[in-house]
Amino acid sequence: MTTRKPLPEVYRQAADLIDRNGLCVGYYYDPDCLDETTSTLTGDAALAAVICERCPVCAAGGIILAAGATPDQSWRAAATALCRFADYLADRGDIDAAMLTPDTPEDALEAIGTWSDGCASAGQVTAALRAVADAAEGVSR
Repeated sequence: MTTRKPLPEVYRQAADLIDRNGLCVGYYYDPDCLDETTSTLTGDAALAAVICERCPVCAAGGIILAAGATPDQSWRAAATALCRFADYLADRGDIDAAMLTPDTPEDALEAIGTWSDGCASAGQVTAALRAVADAAEGVSR
């Protein structure tokens, strides 16, 4: 499956989501931000809306949500965005390229999650997301 939104838009929306809600470490999103009212939600879209509204997310979670999917169920809809971001991080030397099998979203998801969890700040994650968005558009700064 591929991402329907342009990749630069996905990456910028992921960065905005982290700026707005905060960076989550250890999970795609902070499950503690959900309460008993969210357990009655039906459908991925309803859950994604609540997560986007109030939950901190990691880089992978932000990309998945910005691509219109959910971390728990339909994350494969973000496969292209995840793979391209992992490739970008590998090109920068932020992750070991040996961890990645080309166009394998499971590898990309794990590598991005590990990288995001090890970042010193939300700003480091959002800067990388915005840089890959610019690179995807051919913008240099």
